[in-house]
Amino acid sequence: MDTIDRLYRNFINNPDYKAECVADLMGSQAGQLVKCSNKWEFIDKLLFDDNFYQKWGENCCEELTYEERYKIWFSNNYETGMEYYPENVPDFDNNYYEPTPKRKIKEMELSVMERYVAFICSELPKNRRVLLNPPPPMENGEYGYKRMSKIGPHVYMTVEIEIVETYTRSAKLCVKFEDYQMNDIFYMSRHKGPDKLLEEIDKKIDKIVNRTLIDDGRQEWVREQYKIKSDDFKSKFKLLLPEIDLFSNLYEKYELNWMKENPPFSGPYTEVCLTKQEFIDKLRDDKEFNKEWGGNRENILE
Repeated sequence: MDTIDRLYRNFINNPDYKAECVADLMGSQAGQLVKCSNKWEFIDKLLFDDNFYQKWGENCCEELTYEERYKIWFSNNYETGMEYYPENVPDFDNNYYEPTPKRKIKEMELSVMERYVAFICSELPKNRRVLLNPPPPMENGEYGYKRMSKIGPHVYMTVEIEIVETYTRSAKLCVKFEDYQMNDIFYMSRHKGPDKLLEEIDKKIDKIVNRTLIDDGRQEWVREQYKIKSDDFKSKFKLLLPEIDLFSNLYEKYELNWMKENPPFSGPYTEVCLTKQEFIDKLRDDKEFNKEWGGNRENILE
């Protein structure tokens, strides 16, 4: 049994802890002992809470240097926009930011801490696609391309993810795309589940790729890629637009008429209101229905 396992067992098996757990179950509010529902929470308390560490840690940790804490803080609060300069002193105690540990498990006890980081790294794909952010308008107010929100077109960059080095609570990853190789620290907090951490890693990789292209003056190149995609997308999509607009207008008229003939709370209704897809299918399959609501358009029946 390693030291962390032993310390955790000492914690959950102490009489005061057991007595307060019973008191909690009985509805008592008298309990004052800090609770930890699992070993990972216990480890986090050792790393963050001075009083808790003094009582239960038995000198299993060593203090992080300012530089180590700074790197963890910056990696974990990457989205705040703060630049990475040693002279920028972070506010470690501000609850607005993601918390930063004060100490780390000693080298001889790292196996427990490293297993979680190793597991997260094992779940990372070797390759993934990153959506390039559509460029903003040019000085003349034009975009230089056509795009429909949520529909497209979309321009992606394929990136390769390489694990350079793993640490106690983080990993250094190399994000490779085109001629770029960007190294960065990815913080992996113990109190976040794997799905949440992998989602955060994905978002950070997206930002690294898009920020790199902007910093390297590649926005016009991205704009050109969107123009190429939009021209191709427009040629494929324009044939569908007249039919989509036609169906939308016809269904809107049908729905308004149904609601007029079947006011709310006036049931039972002789027939239910069709969904839009049911309406389209019936126009194509039922000539009498098409004659009434589709104007007997042949293109609908094709």
